[in-house]
Amino acid sequence: MRPHALYFRGSIKISSDEPISSACWTHVEDHTNRVRWAEVMAAEPKTATRTVMFTDIADYTASVARADREGLHQILAEHENRVRPLVEQYQGRIVKNIGDSFLCLFESATDALKAALDIQNREAGDGDEVQVRIGLTTGDIEMIDGDAFGDAVNLAARILAKAPVGEAWFGAATKACMNAAEIPWESVGWFRLKGIPGEQECFRVVPKHRVWLPSAVTNATAESTLVRIVAGAPIPAIPATPTIVFEGFEPGSAELASVLDDLPVLDPSSLFLVAYQIPHEPRQSWTECGRGLIVGQPQATNCALHALLHNSSERPSESSTDGSDTILLDKIERIDLELVICGIALPQVPLAEVVAGYTYDLLADGTWVTS
Repeated sequence: MRPHALYFRGSIKISSDEPISSACWTHVEDHTNRVRWAEVMAAEPKTATRTVMFTDIADYTASVARADREGLHQILAEHENRVRPLVEQYQGRIVKNIGDSFLCLFESATDALKAALDIQNREAGDGDEVQVRIGLTTGDIEMIDGDAFGDAVNLAARILAKAPVGEAWFGAATKACMNAAEIPWESVGWFRLKGIPGEQECFRVVPKHRVWLPSAVTNATAESTLVRIVAGAPIPAIPATPTIVFEGFEPGSAELASVLDDLPVLDPSSLFLVAYQIPHEPRQSWTECGRGLIVGQPQATNCALHALLHNSSERPSESSTDGSDTILLDKIERIDLELVICGIALPQVPLAEVVAGYTYDLLADGTWVTS
């Protein structure tokens, strides 16, 4: 039984006459939560090291343009229902919402990343159209009147702006503080972020349903030089210049070392190990000599490789034309890149009549020459 109480303009008055209604009880609970929040903020140190997490709804402006008022409220409610329980589950708290975004703080970098990972995993399971992107970093913040300020807040917001739809990116400080054995992660490169001096290296957490294949693997598939070595299975035939993917091996295991010993001497950059949650030491041991990682669950990785091989098998194996000026080539991605670098695709160039006097030839090795 709930206690008898009435709600009067922010205060609670006890009465034994009538039980309160469910609506009044909601007001009482909200008031209690506000009091507790005020107590937490009063106890919060003015300067503290925290992991800052921003979440927002991808394509929010377009979604708003298509929605009526009820639809808009539903979009925002779905975002909150998806984010708030997981933030609180990992001992984080939402400081404020800014339109479609939430600013959250965590005492633990690992907990913040686990919350981000679970948000992505739950998003995949729900199959909702509303997708959330996430940006995180770790650093000192200033708490002023219940709000968070500082370089870490600014950097997390910039990382959020850079993150693609449905991804969770984080900064180097968070990587330094997290427990690597608990988080599936990979680097996404160095970026210049608006208002942030220098270039910043960014990383992403990898949810269980996704995997990003390195370009070396996709290129090897197109060239029919991809080799998949599976733990416990015989080693297949190795071409002259292979790209090898090791699947089902424990990082740092004797089985993996034995298979490596049985292979001929190969370029380390052509060797990729499939793994998901990798402690720092075996990760460092594998990558320090130039070998690569594919961070993903076995099922997600297997699906991605199968799809890649299937798409490659459907490509034309010989050059062909359709009667127009467009030439379809087996290695179309590589040729497109060469065209852009050479500038052939530009509609207008300085001294066009001079350029027109040259011929451009594509050699068998994929290089361009002029005469």
